[in-house]
Amino acid sequence: MKYSLVTGGAGFIGSHLADYLIEQGDQVLVLDKLTYAGDLKNLEEAQKTGCLTFVEGDICDQTLVYDLLKKYDVKTVYHLAAESHVDNSINDSSTFIQTNIFGTHSMLSAALKYWEEKNRFPEFRFVHASTDEVFGQLSEKDPPFNETSPYAPNSPYSASKAASDHLARAWFHTYKLPVIITNCSNNYGPRQHSEKLIPTIIRKALEEKPIPIYGSGKNIRDWLYVNDHCEGLHLAALKGRIGESYCFGGNNEKRNIDLAKEICYELDKLKPRSDGKSYMDQIIFVEDRKGHDFRYAIDSGKSTDDLGYHPKELFTEMLSQTILYLEDFYKSPKEMVSDLSTSRSLDLATQFLNFEKFKELAQNSYLSEEEKIGFAEGYRTGFEEAICQDIEKKLLGLNKAGNRFLDIGCGASNLTLRLADLFEKNGFEIVLNDSLEMLRNLPELPSVKKVPGKFPDCLSDILKIRAGFDKILCYSVFHYIFADTNVFNFIDSIIECLNPGGIALIGDIPNVSKRKRFFSSQSGIDYHQKFMNTLEKPNVTFYKPEKGKIDDPVLNAIIERARHAGCNAYLLPQPSNLPMHNRRDDLVVEKP
Repeated sequence: MKYSLVTGGAGFIGSHLADYLIEQGDQVLVLDKLTYAGDLKNLEEAQKTGCLTFVEGDICDQTLVYDLLKKYDVKTVYHLAAESHVDNSINDSSTFIQTNIFGTHSMLSAALKYWEEKNRFPEFRFVHASTDEVFGQLSEKDPPFNETSPYAPNSPYSASKAASDHLARAWFHTYKLPVIITNCSNNYGPRQHSEKLIPTIIRKALEEKPIPIYGSGKNIRDWLYVNDHCEGLHLAALKGRIGESYCFGGNNEKRNIDLAKEICYELDKLKPRSDGKSYMDQIIFVEDRKGHDFRYAIDSGKSTDDLGYHPKELFTEMLSQTILYLEDFYKSPKEMVSDLSTSRSLDLATQFLNFEKFKELAQNSYLSEEEKIGFAEGYRTGFEEAICQDIEKKLLGLNKAGNRFLDIGCGASNLTLRLADLFEKNGFEIVLNDSLEMLRNLPELPSVKKVPGKFPDCLSDILKIRAGFDKILCYSVFHYIFADTNVFNFIDSIIECLNPGGIALIGDIPNVSKRKRFFSSQSGIDYHQKFMNTLEKPNVTFYKPEKGKIDDPVLNAIIERARHAGCNAYLLPQPSNLPMHNRRDDLVVEKP
């Protein structure tokens, strides 16, 4: 049985495409890395059909892609996986270059190898989904973009997508790989990520917070309902001429301010404010986005003539359905926590702000350049001695020696052995946790127990050894937190391990590109602010962190979570002799 492969299929458009293809009778294989934009909940209905196979993986892994194509006898590739948020690309373009350019190269190369080994079977198609933003911007009176419009990308995001389009075109012209390129206008509908414009307007309105609109709000976008887009992609695979490109628009051009007002008008009818006022009163104008394109619009004429494409859904009706879906989604605090752990629309995790300043910024979606301070890379090099001295001082000095010590994500380094030796000399029972491969590279030590697995999945195994630890070191573990789990669940798991009077030290926050994937979205700020308001007297203890040396927003959130669970929490200073690029940020959670 042949499959259709959808990359990025756990995302907004990809999950709707999976649903659509299953309705058309396809077996669907989804490959998704499950970054902030992917959520397995989006695939729940598709999974119930028995026609969906999900694989968690990276499109940049060419071997994996090739193996999947071969294993599932794929007949059509719908390549949707991409980094897509313009604000994110302005803050840090590196992920966009990696995913959108190198990822597309990996997909095309794997597809070509597979297709050639299958004797270039004629029904194979590689549908490369792109955006209208690659064409640049239009004035108010310009005709809409079409398939012959010149490329003129204006943001790092659109530039990376333009590059991927050129690669797809080149693989057709050079290798004759049966590629079809599509360019669509702005999509909307259920499951769209909260960082996008329509979900942001709805969420802010329902929370009775300012609804931020860039600049004057006069920028124009063409809005396409997601299911109409999915039908277009399917038609392109079935009827499109290989080597051609097709544009899909919604014939719904709207100024951003008019869109915001229309959403507020619908919300006034569907869920009136308790004070009787209109949600429109919440609209505010904020500093414009850098290089903000004025207008996008799509002429779908070629797609209509060649494919029979016609956007069917009425904007007002579908907007109401979208509002109802998101209203139900945002009303649950549990969903807000989930959203916090998986979104990143702003670069807040690179801000070094005191708590009062953070609270002030939480009222505004957009930060000035002065507030966007970078954080250099390279934490470990040359400071092992300083770390050991620092950890000894902190952990042995803050609480009486004895009992148990847990190192989560211990690694297989000399540092791990030195720490194990340090705590063994101070009478601790020692538990080291990491992958089996890492643990095998550590010599057997008489006082050390090894627990293989990824925390917090291995928590039960740790507790089986002996429940309760007086001291916990989570060293080199934050990449797991950001990539794989909700940080509040993580800190709760840490607290669960602590004996009364115990202390946990969490350290080694990763580089800026990883950190900002966590606490960097407006939804994250909103949740944090909401959480802080539940506390009678939010009280964060700092040991005078210097500007540029501590990641306050993330650690503030963790601190308050620890306090909420009945713990004291402190930020500790770094050894003064560590240069900036070798600094390590530490948080101590103490159970009284």
